Amino acid sequence: MSYKIIAKYSNELTHSQWLEITNSFNLIFEKDFDIEYFKSKYSLNPLGFSCHGILNYNNKIVGCFTIIPRNYFVHGKEKLIGIGCDAFIVEEHRSDAHFLKKMSESVFSKISEFNIYNFISLPTLSTPYKYWKILGNWKDIGVLDYYVFPVNIGKLIFKKSIFKYLSFITMYIISFLFKLFYIKSNKSYSRKIHIDMNKKTKKERFFLDSYKYITLSNNDWACYRIVEEDGLKVAYIIYINKKSKKNISSIIFEMISNKGLQIDMILYIGNLKNNPVNFIKVPEKYHPRKTRFIGLCKNESIQEIIDFRNWDVSLVDFDIR
Repeated sequence: MSYKIIAKYSNELTHSQWLEITNSFNLIFEKDFDIEYFKSKYSLNPLGFSCHGILNYNNKIVGCFTIIPRNYFVHGKEKLIGIGCDAFIVEEHRSDAHFLKKMSESVFSKISEFNIYNFISLPTLSTPYKYWKILGNWKDIGVLDYYVFPVNIGKLIFKKSIFKYLSFITMYIISFLFKLFYIKSNKSYSRKIHIDMNKKTKKERFFLDSYKYITLSNNDWACYRIVEEDGLKVAYIIYINKKSKKNISSIIFEMISNKGLQIDMILYIGNLKNNPVNFIKVPEKYHPRKTRFIGLCKNESIQEIIDFRNWDVSLVDFDIR
C-alpha cells in the first residue's frame, strides 16, 4: 500500500476517476456539483481539456490539483496561461506536507508540452496562500480590491429586509443620476496582460445558466452572477469588457433596474483604475476575505507576470464565483 502521483489530462480520466474527484471535492468543500459540471469546467478552454495532478492511494484518488489553460494577451501577443484551482487532499491522507507541491509539479511538467510555463491563482484563505508561497515558491502579484454598491440598506445594516422597497427606489434614483452624470465619461484604459475575451472564450468561461449578461451596445457588455452568501444575495460583476466610468455606472443602473428587488448588493473584485464614485472602494481592512493574486513561472522570466501594474484582472480570470 503506497501513494502514487500522476498527471493526467481531463480526456484521459475514466468515469470512475471523474466520480472520485467529484465526490471528494464535494465532501471537502461542502458542495453538491455533479460530474457534468466538472467535465464542462475542465474541458471548455482553448485546449479542450485541463491537466490534473492526482494523488492515488491503493488506486483510489485521494487528492487533486488542476490547471485550466486560458488564452491571454501578454504585451500584445497571445499566450496560454494556466489557472491553478481546485486543490484538495482527503483529510486522512494529509500525512506529507509536500504532496500538493509534488502534485502541482507533475502538472507543470506534463502541460509544458503545450508551452504553458506561466501560472496564476487566487487563494482566498490564508493557509493555502502560505503553502503555495512557502513550499510552492509562488510569488505575490497583488491584492484585488473590492468595489460595492449597496442596494438593500436595511438588510445590510439590520440583517432584515426592512425598508426594502424604499431602499430600491432610493438606489434606483441614485444609480440613474450617476448614469447621467457619467454619460460623457467614456475614457477607458488597457493593461499589458488581459484575458482574450473573444466569442469562444465568452461561451467557454460563462457556461453556467446562472451567468447573466448586460448589453450596453454592440461592443460594450458585462457579465454577472447572483450568489447567496451569509444570508445576503450578492450580484458579482464578473467581467466588464470596457471599464469606463460611463459603462460601469450604466451597468449598475441596469442591474438595479432589472434585479434591484432580488439583490442586496452589487460587488466587483479586481483592480479598477478609474471607478465612478458611487461604486465604493472598500478599505482593505474591511475586506471579508483577502484576495491574494499570486503567480509562478517555469523556464521563463517572471518579472512581467508578477508586476501587478501589467494586469487587468477580475473574477473572470478565476472560478471562485
